[in-house]
Amino acid sequence: MKIINIKNVPKQHLGLSLFIGRVIRQSPVTDNEGSDLSIDYVHFHKGARNKFHKHSNDQVLIVIKGEGIVAAHDEEFEVKKRRYYLDSGR
Repeated sequence: MKIINIKNVPKQHLGLSLFIGRVIRQSPVTDNEGSDLSIDYVHFHKGARNKFHKHSNDQVLIVIKGEGIVAAHDEEFEVKKRRYYLDSGR
């Protein structure tokens, strides 16, 4: 078992190839650790957003603060804190 405190995970400022605005990521579990699982804590500052992209794997979004819009396939969904979202990545 691995116990991780998010406060001890380094913050990465993400570049503009995938994001518009200020976005910070912390990755407590990555696929570099030999796992099929990766976990990212992503903080979007006000007005920041993703450019449209696809994932080859499933993705779970857990909104812990604020609200926004998630686009999946040909649909858009409003997201709010304390809700969970699952996208099959296909």
